[in-house]
Amino acid sequence: MITTVTANPARDLTYQVARLQIGHSHRVDTVGARAGGKGMNCAGVLASMSRAHRALAVVGEADRQWWERDATERKIQVMALTAADPHRVRLSTAVVQADHEVTVLNEQGLAPPSQTWRDLVEAALSEAGPGDVIALCGSLPPLAEDAVLAEVVHRGGEAGAHVLVDGSGSWLRTALKARPAVVTVNAHEAYEATGIEGPAAAGRRLCSLGAAAALVSDGPRGVVVAVDEHGPVLTARLSMVLTGNPTGAGDAMTAALCAALDGHSLPSSLAGWTSATRTAVAWSGAAVLAPLAGTVDPRDVDTLLPAVKIEEIG
Repeated sequence: MITTVTANPARDLTYQVARLQIGHSHRVDTVGARAGGKGMNCAGVLASMSRAHRALAVVGEADRQWWERDATERKIQVMALTAADPHRVRLSTAVVQADHEVTVLNEQGLAPPSQTWRDLVEAALSEAGPGDVIALCGSLPPLAEDAVLAEVVHRGGEAGAHVLVDGSGSWLRTALKARPAVVTVNAHEAYEATGIEGPAAAGRRLCSLGAAAALVSDGPRGVVVAVDEHGPVLTARLSMVLTGNPTGAGDAMTAALCAALDGHSLPSSLAGWTSATRTAVAWSGAAVLAPLAGTVDPRDVDTLLPAVKIEEIG
C-alpha cells in the first residue's frame, strides 16, 4: 500500500495570464482550484495512473466537505483528519504565463493541534509493513515540530516500509537523521540541505547524511540518482524539450518512485534503480504536459518512456 502524507495541505489555484507584470493589475482565467499540497498532488498522479493508494491530510471543518468532494472527483482515496476550527487550509496560487513561465505564491499554513498531529502520525504508520510505501511530502506549517514526522521515518523503516521524504529545510535535515529509504529534492533544496553545489555531489552527500538513495532533479537537465557517498551516480533526462506547467513535475516523480517500490524490496545497487528512474522521469515529463499539478495522462507517459536517456557516471 502507498500512503501519501500532506503535512501542509493547500487549496491550489492556477491562473493564466498573457504576461505577469509586477505593479500592474491583471485579468485572469481560473484554470483550476483543487485540493493540493505535494502529498495530494502525488496521490492525484497515482490516481491518474490507476495505482492503489491513500492520501492523508489535516483539514479544517470548514474545508472538509469541499476537500473530500474534490478528491472523490479525481479518484483520490483521501483520509482527511479534521482539525478544530479556525484551522484553515492555506492557499497556493500558481500564475502561468503564455510562455509557460510559472510564478507560485504560497501561504505558510497553520499547524494543527498537537493531538491531531499525533493522529496523523499514527494514521501514516497504520499501514506500515514490509514493502509498503509512505511518502512524506512538502513543507511543514510554522511551529510544527520536525521530530514528529521524523518519527514516521524511523518507525516506518523499523516496520519494513519504504519511507520517502520529499521536503526541504530543517525538516529535511531532521528526517535524514532517521534514515529514510529515499529522498527526492530539487537542486536548490539539495544545496540548502548540504551546502554542496551540483546535483551529483549533493546527492552523494544526502546519502552520507542518512538517505539510502537520493534523487536530485535539475529541471529540464534531468535527474541524478545516488546511493552512496563516493560511488557513481545515474543521470537520466528526456531526449526532447517539453513546454508546459512544471509545477507538479516533482510530485509526479515522487509518485512514480512510490509505484516502483510498492510491494518490492529497495534496490540494493545503483543499477537496480534504472527502471524506477526511467519511470520517474517519464511521469515527471507527463506532469509538465498536464494543465494542472496533480495529474498525468497515461498516454503521455507511454510516449515519453522510450525518450528517457540514462547513463552511469563516476
